[in-house]
This record gives sequence, structure tokens and C-alpha cells, in this order.
Amino acid sequence: MRATFALPFLLCLASCAAEPPDCTPACVVQGRCAAVDGRCTATQDSGCAASYNCKESGQCTAVDGKCIATQDSDCATHSNCKPSDICSLVDGKCSFETGPCYTACKDLGWCTAVDGECLATKDSDCAASSGCKLSGRCTHTTGDSHCTVTKDSDCAASSHCKTKGYCSQGEGFGVCLAFKDSDCADSDPCKESGRCTASTLSHDCVK
Repeated sequence: MRATFALPFLLCLASCAAEPPDCTPACVVQGRCAAVDGRCTATQDSGCAASYNCKESGQCTAVDGKCIATQDSDCATHSNCKPSDICSLVDGKCSFETGPCYTACKDLGWCTAVDGECLATKDSDCAASSGCKLSGRCTHTTGDSHCTVTKDSDCAASSHCKTKGYCSQGEGFGVCLAFKDSDCADSDPCKESGRCTASTLSHDCVK
């Protein structure tokens, strides 16, 4: 009788043990790809690096069973970082306002760090900068990877067009200045102090 009872009990120990969890969703999203003690756990950096959270939140390194951001290179994969490469690890989290190129990106369009130097690598970097809005420097140059002026329309849309009369660009200058009297005509210098003529020397608005 004891043997009859013991056999089903032993068989149950083998077959009734808890099934390991399906870690597929946790692996894809959170990088927790290994079943350990009945729980989905991150055991390898490679699992974290391939996860959705690495791409979206910089959680790319396995530490104590979960994926977290541990270095600036982790944050570089963050979806919010890609447009301007200005993010870095601060107090265990990815920050987007403390990177080395943050100020240069915002002011000058120099948004990408290359060999320790902040550079403009595409027109959209320049177009989003205050330099574009203020002085028409809305196009990136391939030579020195900075932002420059290439179109009169960018000068005309800039703040300096109204405040200084710098509404057009002269060939080879790379900046907006007053090259013709019409540039000065609607400007503040003309309206406020009668400086409505474009100087052929300084290209400012003068009387």
C-alpha cells in the first residue's frame, strides 16, 4: 500500500514541478531573457542590448537581474538622444541637458560630438538652432561642419533682419548683412533713427 502511494507521489514531484515562465515578452521588451528561480531575469548584456528598453531608454547593461543604464554609451541609444547626441548618464539616469554638446547644439547647431569636438552634421541641426532664428545660419557646411548662411530667405526670416536690417546674404560672405537699401527699409534702425541706407563698406544700415 505504501509503495502504491509513493509511486504517484514521486511521479508528481517530477511532472508537477512549476513550469518555467515564458520569458519571450520580458526578453523582447526588458531584456530579461533567462528563467531563474521561476522568474524572468536579465543575465547577459547582449539580452539587454537587443531589448526595446535599450533602444528607447538606454537600459542596455545587465545588473542584478535587470537591465539599467550604466554609462554614457548606453544613453546614446536612447530614442530622445538620437536627434542631437546630447545625452549622458547622470545619477543613474539618462539626461538630455547635460551632454557636452547641449549648449552648442541649441545655440549654434553643433549637435554631434566627433573626436571630442561638437559639430553640425546636417541641415536640421542648424535649422533648429538659435543661430538660424537669430542670424540666418540655417545650413550646415561640409567643409568645417558648422552652420552658415546660404539663402536670402533665411536672412529675411531671421531676427536680425528686423532689428539690424541684415536681410540678405552676399556671395562668399556666409553671413546676413544689409546689402541693399530695401534691407534697411523695414528695419528698426530705419524706423527708429532714420538709418535707411545700406552702407557699401560695413553693410550696416546708415543715414
